[in-house]
Amino acid sequence: MSNLKALFRPLTFGPITLKNRIFMSPMTRNRSVPTNVPNGINTEYYRQRAEGGAGLIITEGVLITQQGSEWQNAPGIWSQDQIRGWKKVTDAVHEQGGVIFAQLWHLGRVNHPDAPEQIASGQPVYAPSPIAARGGKFRFLPGQPGYVTPTAIDDPRTLLAHWKQAAINAKESGFDGVEIHGANGYLVHQFLDSTSNHRTDEWGRSVQNRARFALEVVKTAVDVWGAERVGIKLNPAGGNNDIGMPIQETLDTFRYLISELDKLGIAYVTLMRYVEAFDTTGRGTKHDVIDAYSSLLKNPATRVFGNASFTGEEAARYVEDGKVDGVFFGIPWIANPDLAQRLEKGVALERNIDFATLYGRGGLEADEKKGPPTPRKVVLGEAWARRLVLYHGDLPNNLETISIFHTLKGYNPFFLLPQSRYIDPWIRKEESTVKPYNFVLETVPFPTRDDIQTICEYTGEPFSSLVQKTGGFATHSLDGFLDQFCREPERTKLPFMVDHMQKEVIFSGTRIAQWVHQEILAAGKREAESLERLRVALHKALRVGSAEKLQQEVNFREKKWEEVYKPYDQLRKARLKMTEEKRKRNQELAAFTVRSVGRR
Repeated sequence: MSNLKALFRPLTFGPITLKNRIFMSPMTRNRSVPTNVPNGINTEYYRQRAEGGAGLIITEGVLITQQGSEWQNAPGIWSQDQIRGWKKVTDAVHEQGGVIFAQLWHLGRVNHPDAPEQIASGQPVYAPSPIAARGGKFRFLPGQPGYVTPTAIDDPRTLLAHWKQAAINAKESGFDGVEIHGANGYLVHQFLDSTSNHRTDEWGRSVQNRARFALEVVKTAVDVWGAERVGIKLNPAGGNNDIGMPIQETLDTFRYLISELDKLGIAYVTLMRYVEAFDTTGRGTKHDVIDAYSSLLKNPATRVFGNASFTGEEAARYVEDGKVDGVFFGIPWIANPDLAQRLEKGVALERNIDFATLYGRGGLEADEKKGPPTPRKVVLGEAWARRLVLYHGDLPNNLETISIFHTLKGYNPFFLLPQSRYIDPWIRKEESTVKPYNFVLETVPFPTRDDIQTICEYTGEPFSSLVQKTGGFATHSLDGFLDQFCREPERTKLPFMVDHMQKEVIFSGTRIAQWVHQEILAAGKREAESLERLRVALHKALRVGSAEKLQQEVNFREKKWEEVYKPYDQLRKARLKMTEEKRKRNQELAAFTVRSVGRR
């Protein structure tokens, strides 16, 4: 810790004293289902980080109204249910001695009019000007469309009422303050940026006019909370969501805005550094954000915080040199809920983060807790004819299932669940709109096109007809799919079925293969001679059900094997033998031809 001492000095702003200067940055996790209500997972997630020593926690972006976000399971704060959900979160954080602010969020033009929440709002997608952002991918909508051309808001003042109500609701929820999300190409940032704001009225054109909306939003929150409990996050370098101006215009805009914020004496301004990964359209303006703007904050009541890609040593140096008063860390908090304690004790950080689980997957993932990863769902791409979901592992409060239903709305997925204990009233309600589930996991490898051809010969069913039933065949696929994972774990991050499917393969829980492989080794099943033995090992490794239920399933499979799969397997082996014999004949013919030519 010797070189990190600066991070462990207490910090005071207004009535709030923080125990250290290691903060948790807002990170969208997309887990608040259903109806954008914070739940038990959210509560435990923030409680863990408070217990782990975070000096200040800023929540993930909190939707201030119903909006058609790409993150359709992001939490909101417009309803009483949501307020009650957040109260459980804030109580849990306060019990650990933590401090937590709500980040108030409006996405503006990067909403989608066809998203269920946007439709429910009865409002169009609003923005400063009718200029579409490039990019975007609404995966839960048919066709996975991108961003649309928004509707220019006639009078931006009408939106301020939403911010005010959200600030009031945050107070009722027990937060210690609020942060205005003014970064990353969302609504406040869209007003600031000349590429997204082409207005010619008092809200556009000049630097002062483009900054007006941001300042009015901050003042609205100050009216509710007082300046000492309001902060704002800014990203002058832009890039995210197709935002960014030429360097001089960027400097002029943010120097003016930050100088005006300084006059308000708010609690803090967070300056986010340029992140190349966010700059997907190349519109960002790379420059030293902290050096360019931090000195403009002269009001002793206002703190300067840094954000984006800091190491512990770099953060301590910035604090020691007086460039910032504290530093936000993001991704490291995911795999290290005790990040601050680790930095203090000099304990190495867990860096093997499962990025596939960051948005809405896995509940309290194992990458947030000690111990081996919990098996999670495997989501395959569009397998020939339909969307398919293979689901394995724990479903705390069934939130994962709900999330997937929403994500795949408009498709006809199959859900493979190990046991019917995962059925709950919510699924019962949905049975009228979603086709029946398949609870029995069969023991056949994932079908290649050759397999389907063989099955056609065995069943006499036309190939074209069978292809349309791929989902049905895939219901027999999980063990074979995991078998490939176990035998070739290094390929778990690759779309290794592209040759067979002609489509991308997508899956989460990229460490599941290695972990299952280890479990099989421990069970003495590394060289399983049959799929049946492998299945038993896998199901034991995945901790599916009781011994009695497992035996029932084994008995069922043995019967199924004798009646169905054994004849199929024999036919498949015969086909492979014929193929091998044909290959040998071709080799012999080629060799004979060469010898014949040589004798001429």
